[in-house]
Amino acid sequence: MATSTSTEYVLYSYTPSLPLAILAIIAFAILTFAHLIRLVRTRAKFCIPLFAGGLFEAVGYVGRALGHYHKDQIGPYIIQSILILVSPALFAATIYMTLSRAMRSTAATHHSIIKAKWLTTFFVTGDVVSFFVQGGGGGIIAQGGQDSANMGKDIILAGLFIQIILFCLFFVSAITFHSRLRKMPTSESLDRNLHWERMLQVLYVVSALVLVRNTVRVVEFVGDSSSYMRREEWPIYAFDALPMAAVMAVLFWWFPSMICPQPGARSLGLVSQAEDGYGRVGYEMK
Repeated sequence: MATSTSTEYVLYSYTPSLPLAILAIIAFAILTFAHLIRLVRTRAKFCIPLFAGGLFEAVGYVGRALGHYHKDQIGPYIIQSILILVSPALFAATIYMTLSRAMRSTAATHHSIIKAKWLTTFFVTGDVVSFFVQGGGGGIIAQGGQDSANMGKDIILAGLFIQIILFCLFFVSAITFHSRLRKMPTSESLDRNLHWERMLQVLYVVSALVLVRNTVRVVEFVGDSSSYMRREEWPIYAFDALPMAAVMAVLFWWFPSMICPQPGARSLGLVSQAEDGYGRVGYEMK
């Protein structure tokens, strides 16, 4: 089994697969570049975390590719461990901000169980805390030694639990808003060109993918180096790489900026009408 050069802490219980790592690099590189094009076209700044998350994923799997040749070195291990670990927190930031924009676009912020002006602040602040907690845990593991590794794992678990709790609260907020708006629709929500309900459905899908991924990572970090999740490589691709690539693909197909803001925003020059390349007309945030 592979260990770091200075401690008995096990880095890998297997040799990382080079073909799988290359496949993940290519997939995330393509998806990230596609999102970059969307960002340039739409100038939707709230989607920058989504792009950054894709970049983290691609570089993270470069670390796994390097691990194929240097599985006993801490550097490549930490690159892949931290970047792949925290990237979903960046995806989550865009997901949270998209819900806020859906509420404003339908002029239905009064249906939110959290005051609209605090909604983004609440979720994104929690997300930032989760991001740094997980990153800090990974940094402690990088110090080497079994004690540091155990402490780092506990801190990472705390960060993952924060993110899981946030997503559960997000689901409650989104579903409650959705239900209330369907029962008491605003005139704006009845506009057929306003794809707010489809966007909420998209948010449910991508949020569920991130939630499942985080739950699996919790199971992984709860176990020790002899646990099945740590001895086998396929779970990280089946329950992390694949779901996160799906999140990026879904949010590329239904890009968050393609939702109309409140009436009057267009006349104020805050948005412009646009087509997303697939025949769907919406409004781009300027």
